Amino acid sequence: MVRKVVKIAVVISVINVLLAGMAFAEGVGLKLGKGEFHPSIGIVSEYDSNVLYKDADLISDFVLHVEPGFKLTMPGSNFIFDFSGLAVYNKYFKEENSVLSSTEGESGISITFNPRGQYKLKLSNNFIRSSRPRNHSLARNDRIANQAGFKFTYNPAGGILNLNFGYEFIFDRYDEDANLPQNNYMAHMPKFNVQWNFLPRTALVFNTSLNTRNYYESSYKSTNPYSLNSETKSEMDNPNPTPYMLLVNAGMIGQVTRKISVTLLLGYGNTMISGENQYIKKYAGVSRDYGNFNSALATLELNYKSSEIFVIKGGITRTAQLMGLFGYFEENKLYFNIERALMHNLWLRGNVSFSYNKFGESNTHLTGTKSQVDNNTYQSDDNRIDPIFAASVDLDYQILTWLAFNIQYNLINNSTGYQIFIQEGKFNQKTDNTMEWVKGNVAEQNLHYFKNEVLFKISVSY
Repeated sequence: MVRKVVKIAVVISVINVLLAGMAFAEGVGLKLGKGEFHPSIGIVSEYDSNVLYKDADLISDFVLHVEPGFKLTMPGSNFIFDFSGLAVYNKYFKEENSVLSSTEGESGISITFNPRGQYKLKLSNNFIRSSRPRNHSLARNDRIANQAGFKFTYNPAGGILNLNFGYEFIFDRYDEDANLPQNNYMAHMPKFNVQWNFLPRTALVFNTSLNTRNYYESSYKSTNPYSLNSETKSEMDNPNPTPYMLLVNAGMIGQVTRKISVTLLLGYGNTMISGENQYIKKYAGVSRDYGNFNSALATLELNYKSSEIFVIKGGITRTAQLMGLFGYFEENKLYFNIERALMHNLWLRGNVSFSYNKFGESNTHLTGTKSQVDNNTYQSDDNRIDPIFAASVDLDYQILTWLAFNIQYNLINNSTGYQIFIQEGKFNQKTDNTMEWVKGNVAEQNLHYFKNEVLFKISVSY
């Protein structure tokens, strides 16, 4: 018993010494010449009510996330170098969810030349390894993504006018067990931005970008994604065309009163997808053109800053993004955020949003709603709509400069009525070398899901 007490006392003493040293540093980091190195670690305990994003037979679990990371900044007279990294280990405790345990991570590196000059050039690269969905319409799948690019900035007229030209190369690839090779892609994205600061805190802006995406797996040998027979493998053509997503918008960003600021942008988007859907023609014998997004876009956001400790923000947006298997989806979103300091270094944040996500026509012929599926025809209803309600409450307490505690609750409800119908069967090659689909039974999967998440996080940064 005495030995245990002594051991505990020693451990507590060591912890106190370490914490005292960190408190003395107060998060300034390790000095490396003119630079600073900030190591950090976060421990997150999470409860997830629906780890598989399912409509029925929900599986919940407790998840432990361990998140070591770092940030390195090296300033110079003619450049600024930034390098950061974060590794995440996810541990699911239920045996049936053990396959979900994984290691994820992300890193970012950039160098800015002539940062305080009239001409400025920034080179950057960002890498991510993750299983989390990009948005609430998608399920979890392991993937890697890399984004490399540059941004050239010119500030004539004493900074009243800002001209920015940039380019990004994006690579996105799913793991093999996700069975989504048709959605692997590479993309080229040039960007151009002009900002005229005609008032001290208000500017007129113009933005344009062109996203050229190439789904590079032209064909792939795999288990048929529409077959429940795991032994059936077929050479499948990629159903995704090559889109060119053009986005243009213009408007105003800035303050209208001392406490109120506004963002107002009006724009246009076009995926420039055209032509006959060759996948449906080959496998279904049906002639149908690809769907194309060609519509207006808009953003309106109001920000009310009552004081340094109370901020309210709300807005409505209409945006569009490219998406595999559907060509694109448009998001119409209404959101409201609030931030309030309850006491020194203790912040309460709340977020509520409703999104109406409308998808383009399915590029495959074996998905659709039940009313349009019979024993002979499997065509998409071309009308997938995901109404999504999301809410979160976040309590942040910066205990010390280097020590923070966070409690967060998330609620997500995707109330889509869209279903995927999975056809049992296989493709057989006929004597004339054409493919014939031999059908079996049909299974259906509803994409609706509801989930709650509760997270407790403690993080230390030096």
